[in-house]
Amino acid sequence: MQLDELLEIQSLDTSLDQLKYELEKVEDSLGLTDMRVSQTKIESELKDLEIKMSSQRDELLRIESNVKEINQKIKTFNDRMFGSETYASRDLEHMNAEVESLKSQISLLEDREIEIIEILEPFEEDVKEKTAAMSALNESIKNTESQVDSHIQEINARIEIIKQDIALKREKISPDLLGKYDLLRGHNKQVAISKVVNSRCGSCHLNLSASEVSVLKHLNDDSELLLCEQCGCILVH
Repeated sequence: MQLDELLEIQSLDTSLDQLKYELEKVEDSLGLTDMRVSQTKIESELKDLEIKMSSQRDELLRIESNVKEINQKIKTFNDRMFGSETYASRDLEHMNAEVESLKSQISLLEDREIEIIEILEPFEEDVKEKTAAMSALNESIKNTESQVDSHIQEINARIEIIKQDIALKREKISPDLLGKYDLLRGHNKQVAISKVVNSRCGSCHLNLSASEVSVLKHLNDDSELLLCEQCGCILVH
């Protein structure tokens, strides 16, 4: 009977849907999605660290520039104080005071330089650890992507076989019955036809009356269909 063939088609359609779902979720099932989330997270953390480190490094460069400029000023004063030109005692005291003030500025800048270096050290260590983690993660992603590609090829091959089998079986079914099946399958969330087991619809488990079971048993051909009153699927004895 065509209804028996239709049951087989539905079974194949269900297998096909499962494979399509598996295809959609293949990256999740192999952990690739989670890996990419972790990859994005580490990339973001590395960027944040680079911004923080860049700010500290810029300050270090400013300090180095300031120290260089101040040292140049100290040299100018020393050249004047210890050069061939003679200055009044008061002028020498003033220049010496300026030199000492400049040296104090350098000392403060060098203290700040040490502070920045100490700030940078844990950042640099964190970058080192995250870079190593990223390298390992990238390798895992590469390997998993290869597994995903292989799995996708395998699923697609199975899908193609099932599609061919479905196509052959659909050729044996009348267009009217196929139309009814396709319509019901869309409305009933992919259940269009069901066997009756122990006087119950195999889809929604509605109890059928004795008269309904009797009618189902005595249907002469596939043009006469009995539909479940609750779920609407085609019933098969």
